[in-house]
Amino acid sequence: MNGFERRREQKRQSICRAALKLYMRHGLRDVGIVAIAKAAGVSQVTIYNYFGSKEDLTRDVIANYLDQYLKEFEAFCQGELPYQEKLEQLLLRSSKFDSLHTQFIDTFLSDAPEMAEIVKTYEAKLIPLFVAFIGEGKRLGFFNSSLSTDTILFYINLFSSQALQRLREEQDENRKRQMYKELFVIFFNGVGERPLNIPLPL
Repeated sequence: MNGFERRREQKRQSICRAALKLYMRHGLRDVGIVAIAKAAGVSQVTIYNYFGSKEDLTRDVIANYLDQYLKEFEAFCQGELPYQEKLEQLLLRSSKFDSLHTQFIDTFLSDAPEMAEIVKTYEAKLIPLFVAFIGEGKRLGFFNSSLSTDTILFYINLFSSQALQRLREEQDENRKRQMYKELFVIFFNGVGERPLNIPLPL
């Protein structure tokens, strides 16, 4: 890649990053080329020259976003953190793997259903990573091996989305830390009175 191609690609990525931030904040429908151009520091003509249309720009933004998310999640799963710490981050602490991702997916699917094929391709790569992650948890005794992986995934998605929303709403930091510990216990043991077999998070 020569200097001209490198600068062109840098500008293209700059436009995509600006569009992504606006899409995440406002959704696809309420963000136009004028706002994207202003955020990226380029002219509207430049965006049309690089992408042709807002729809083509959006497809690039979504494909790049999902590809980057997939790479980060794969690195996260294969990282050297203890399994419990990975699980804690996935459930409650994650800044990269939290409900923002789900909200963004839901937003552009509802606004641009023709992009569902991009998501299908992405999910075909993501789901095996989750399945492997759950399989490791079963081997380590974090999950009941008699439960199906589909059910465990459903439970994780349901629990994490509700837990993250509640934690974000809590303003008292001491209370938030206490809730975090208790939610992790509830995830594994429910709310009944019984001995804990999973250590409390730090």
